[in-house]
Amino acid sequence: MIAAYSVYLAVFWQKIPAIVPSHFDALGRPDSYGGKAVLLRELTLALLLWGLFVIVRRFPHAWNFPVKVTEGNRERLYAIANRMMDILMPLVVFLMIYSGTASIVQLPVLIFYLILAVIGVVIVVSIVLIVREK
Repeated sequence: MIAAYSVYLAVFWQKIPAIVPSHFDALGRPDSYGGKAVLLRELTLALLLWGLFVIVRRFPHAWNFPVKVTEGNRERLYAIANRMMDILMPLVVFLMIYSGTASIVQLPVLIFYLILAVIGVVIVVSIVLIVREK
């Protein structure tokens, strides 16, 4: 996704208007504008978030769990948490890329909210699974 968005920006950079929407209200209507360089913000944030997910995923022992981590449940808790991270990584990156792309072309705001809902469900389900593992 990040590579595709990077290629898209590189190929179409000259055709992108000089001023693009940089923020949207809850209905998906632009309420702030900026130079097309703001499109690089989403790309940069997506890269930073992906990197952060990769790093954080390597240190599950440093995470806060809603239950006590013991020798008996450690591996199961880490597996659930890592699975959650594996699902959240592409969803969060997609959300960043989607919002950047929405600055260039009109995209339905419903997809943005659906992805946010999926992220919420993944987090809640993961927490429930972790609590059941105590």
